[in-house]
This record gives sequence, C-alpha cells and structure tokens, in this order.
Amino acid sequence: MRCFSVYQVPPFFLNPIRPDFAETNFVLWRLTGDTKYRERSWEMVQAIKRHAKTASGGFAEISDVTREGSQGNRQPPIFLSGTLKFLYLTFSGPETLPLNQWVFNSVGHAFPVLTN
Repeated sequence: MRCFSVYQVPPFFLNPIRPDFAETNFVLWRLTGDTKYRERSWEMVQAIKRHAKTASGGFAEISDVTREGSQGNRQPPIFLSGTLKFLYLTFSGPETLPLNQWVFNSVGHAFPVLTN
C-alpha cells in the first residue's frame, strides 16, 4: 500500500487525508508543467477511493497506514475544503485560480493577489 501525507502519531502512523500532499502537487504542476505531479495526484485519488471511502459514501482518515482495514470513523473537515479542492485544481485548466492572481492560506482558502 502506498501512503501519502503520513504523520507519525505514536504508536501509530496516521493519514488524516490532509491537503498537504495534494496542495504540493498542485503548485508544482502549475509551476513546472511536469506531468509527474498530475500522475501523483491521480495516484492519491485512487488511494483515497480504495482505502478511505466508507460504506456510507464519505471518506475517513486512516488510523494506521501499516495495517489494512484501519479506517477511522471521522471525515476531517479539511478533506473537503482542502484536499478535494487541490485535487480538483490539479486537473482543471490553468485559467482556474491562476497562481499569479490568487494565493492560498494554510487551510486552502483562495484570496486574490492585491496589486497597486
């Protein structure tokens, strides 16, 4: 199993499906145009669907990425507001929130770049 955005939380390895990895791939894709960042994002989408999707249709954090079936029972709010947003932007065109006109804060909210 390939793991993304892994944080060590003793004694477990937690994947809270945070946006850090998705945001990094988005920004690097936009800045370089290197398709490997889109490919990594697609791998992340597939891993989230395979390991974090719940029977009710939501997505839950993974409490221990070293064990199959260690899905938690909560969906962090930042998954929707950050992770999915950056994955969407990675696969959208460069005209959607261009980086020279928008800046993102630490929780993924977009703000226009102010110019004089």
